[in-house]
Amino acid sequence: MSGKKLLLIGAAGLASFAALTVWAITTGTPRTTAILTGVAQRPFTQIETIDFPTLSGGQLVNLARGRSIGDTNFPEQVLALAITCDLTAANLIIFDQSGSTNLATVATNLSFDFVQSPIANPKIAQALGSTNQIVRFIARLQIQPSGNVSNALRGGVLTVAGRAHRETNGCLAPVPVQFDTDPYDKTFLIKDVPRQKDRDNAKLTGRTGLAQVIGVLDVVADYVTNTVIIPTGNLSIRRSAEIIK
Repeated sequence: MSGKKLLLIGAAGLASFAALTVWAITTGTPRTTAILTGVAQRPFTQIETIDFPTLSGGQLVNLARGRSIGDTNFPEQVLALAITCDLTAANLIIFDQSGSTNLATVATNLSFDFVQSPIANPKIAQALGSTNQIVRFIARLQIQPSGNVSNALRGGVLTVAGRAHRETNGCLAPVPVQFDTDPYDKTFLIKDVPRQKDRDNAKLTGRTGLAQVIGVLDVVADYVTNTVIIPTGNLSIRRSAEIIK
């Protein structure tokens, strides 16, 4: 399937050995931060014990790139949720902000469904240049193996459900953050990702939307393999990917 694609740039990423797909970059594509709260079986214990790890987008990038989970040397490598502007598919990729390049496809589309409706707030329409739509979507994504023997994402499935603003050309786009409010956010357990929870070098001024994440990840961290269930997580779909600072 062909189609123009929107990159929702984020700090959760998967990498090295996934099949490379080139996605078109459009001006004003939003960066996304992430925080995932997981449940995992603690390895190497005689008594069965459960841990509750919290994974930021930056930590997921590190694992997928084969780096230690706490590595801070590559803040320019971030997650991109590539959504076709006709809203038929979504994929997760690694986006390198320093070179404005796409490194790899790391999670492929299983399904994408949406509904849309007019936005009552005229200030949002003015900010987007006459658009008047909000999209509520749900996407199921299959994680592709990436990383190396010491640190990796080996597989899994994520379900991303949220809302976003849509331009008249069909692509999603940010609005001033003060206008990005929705009365159903609490109902759908959608909320912003605090800056201190996931790295972001720029002040939050514009936001395309918010989303909730659930699923499961098969991970390798410091040569230890484990399955992490994700009962709750959040994405903050933010500013233009071209803006690093």
